[in-house]
Amino acid sequence: MPRKNEYGLGESYKIRFEKDQEAQIHSIMALTGEAKADVVRRLLSKGIEMEMTENALGYVLPQVRRAVSESLKPFENRAAALMAKSTISSATTMYTLLEYLGQTGKVEVKDVHKQARKKAVAYTRTPVDLGEDQ
Repeated sequence: MPRKNEYGLGESYKIRFEKDQEAQIHSIMALTGEAKADVVRRLLSKGIEMEMTENALGYVLPQVRRAVSESLKPFENRAAALMAKSTISSATTMYTLLEYLGQTGKVEVKDVHKQARKKAVAYTRTPVDLGEDQ
């Protein structure tokens, strides 16, 4: 049964600690010079804050993730559309060039395609230096 505290701090409770907890509390008391009740009250406050924060995160984090996902969706869709357009444009250019080279008959189209593809793959694997002046 809780007892009323004469100092206006609320109800007081009698609790027992395990031996290692008791030793740790006494160590903290020696370091800080606080009374046992103050140390326990402070540790309990921190524990309550951590528990409440964890509970709040469990509720808030999915909400934040959903909001971020919803706000980024239009940008993702736009980036995908631009990449698709770029891919189609590149393929059209490649096909047109190879068709033209094939019609001229001066070069072997398959060889040109293989060499160009190797160079393109090597180019895409090189890192981009954004500080480079172009």
